[in-house]
Amino acid sequence: MTGGGKRDVEQDIRRKLADEAHGEVRLLRSSSITTPEASIGRLIDRAHGSPERLRDAAALLGNDDREALALLTRAHRLAQYPVADPAPPKPFSPPDAPGPRRA
Repeated sequence: MTGGGKRDVEQDIRRKLADEAHGEVRLLRSSSITTPEASIGRLIDRAHGSPERLRDAAALLGNDDREALALLTRAHRLAQYPVADPAPPKPFSPPDAPGPRRA
């Protein structure tokens, strides 16, 4: 495969991402079982975590669909600067509860 072939594949991925952003907007409008955060997560997954693909897909949209553009922009930002999942809360146990003694 030549360098031109890879560029075509990348361009196809970016076009698909732009189309999928439109689909996510339609899904958000018609369904109460999804959230913007879930839509953004799916877009990041489909871009294989690449902020550049998400940015370029947003550029393909231009200002045609501001909602899809907003989803791609947020997905780009989160892919570029991922937020670590917070540590799960430690279970609470009263000081006089049975169990291992603390020193």
